[in-house]
Order: sequence, then C-alpha cells, then structure tokens
Amino acid sequence: MKFFISVDMEGLTGTTSWKEYEKEPQRWKRLLTQEVKACIDGIRESSLNIEEIRVCDSHGYGTNLLFEELEGVTVVRGFPRTYYMLESLEGSFDCVYLLGYHAGIGTERALMDHTYSSSSIYRIRVNNRDVTEAEINGYYAGDFGIPVVFISGDDKLISQISTVFDDRVEKVVTKYGLSRFSAIVRPFDEVLKEIREKSRLAAIKCKDIPPLKISPPITTEIELTDTLRTDLVEMIPGIERFSGRGIRFKTDNTKELYKILMLVVTLSSIAKYL
Repeated sequence: MKFFISVDMEGLTGTTSWKEYEKEPQRWKRLLTQEVKACIDGIRESSLNIEEIRVCDSHGYGTNLLFEELEGVTVVRGFPRTYYMLESLEGSFDCVYLLGYHAGIGTERALMDHTYSSSSIYRIRVNNRDVTEAEINGYYAGDFGIPVVFISGDDKLISQISTVFDDRVEKVVTKYGLSRFSAIVRPFDEVLKEIREKSRLAAIKCKDIPPLKISPPITTEIELTDTLRTDLVEMIPGIERFSGRGIRFKTDNTKELYKILMLVVTLSSIAKYL
C-alpha cells in the first residue's frame, strides 16, 4: 500500500501565530517533524504491506521539515509546485493524511484562519459553498479515487470538516482556538500519542472510507483582498470578474480547479510589489 501525508503548519500543536514560527524556525521545524514521525510510526504499526510513505511539505515554500530525520520515506519539498499541497499525488496511492491543517478564512476563533493565502484570498466558494483547504484537497484526491482517512488541526477545523468528510475519517484536535492568535494547547506528548494511534487506525480502515467527490461542472468563486489583485488575476483566460474583488471560473474537474487556483494565488502575490 502507498500512503500520502500532506503536512501544513498552522494546525500543529502549540503554534498560535506565524510570528513565532518566523522567530524560532528551527524549533518549530523540529516540532512539526515530530508530529510527522508520529504519523509515520502509526502507519507502520498497522502491520500492512507498505510499499511507500510519501510526505508532502505543504506550508509556505515547502521547506519546513527536517527531512533527514524521516527515515525510509520520500519527501516532496520546495516551490513552485503546480498541485502544491498534493504535488505528485496520483492514482497508485491508497489514501491521504492531512496533518496540521487549519480552518478556512473567516472562521471565528480559529487559529491563523486562511484559505491558501492569508494576504490575497478573502473567500473561496465552490458550487455555492464556502470551502477549506482540507475540503478542496479532499476533492482533488477524490478525483483519483483516493480517500482522505486522517485529519489533524485545531478544534474549529475539526468542527468545520465534520459535515464534509465521512464519519470514519480519523480526527485529532491539537488545540482549542480562543482567537486568531491564541489557543488552549493540549499536552504535546498526548497529541503525539493520539496522532500515532489514529494514524494506525486510519491505515487499517483505509479501504472502507469512500473518496470525497464533487460532480462537474464545478463553479469556483474567489473574493480577493483588494481590487489590485483582482485587476491582475482577471487577465487569466477563462476568468470572469463579477465584482470589484470577485472572480469566478468553471472547470470539469478539480485538477483544473487546482491549477487555476494556484495561478490566482501566485499572480496575486505580485500585488505587494506594485
């Protein structure tokens, strides 16, 4: 069996702001790597026939993990990447783990809430529903017929995705949000133990959890944080501007959706230089 672990930072146990990560990057890289190792250990304890475990470093520029400490796994790192948080995922994988994820932009009392870009994106709706990174990534994996079987992050994320993903998906709450930059943090050793055990359980029932699916055509609406960013991204072919900050586009599958979304985020980033 082949396992794919997509790793973000904001849902990591203990993190409450991007500033502390910037001030002590090595410390947080070490802590993030420990959570990944707990996840990997749990998968290995499932006693399944494991062909490969692949870890996708999916925060910022993808250089957060101490990859040399992850023995016997392949690692996706660096930037740019067309499919970013799920780069290199393809049909031979059996399941996806979403580790250290966070709630969507605008979620009350969620830690560092955003959806792909805190500086550029104000809102994302897919087929008239607000969506999170976890949900979009789940749909992308679903296009390959691959289920998401494990999700960890703060309590607001876990509550948000509970009506989207199958009840059998294993979930770990790493902390309890009080505001965007404050939380009640669980004991780190307890979280590591739970990640390990639920990663094991997720691996065992991998074949029983259905992939997340969305029926085409898919209409995606994105509200950007200012009109300059919208001025830039409306130049993308197939993009329709429906308001000062809003754009929409239609796709037949989530692979196309993901590529356009990453282009919107990348092109929007130019705004800070203008």
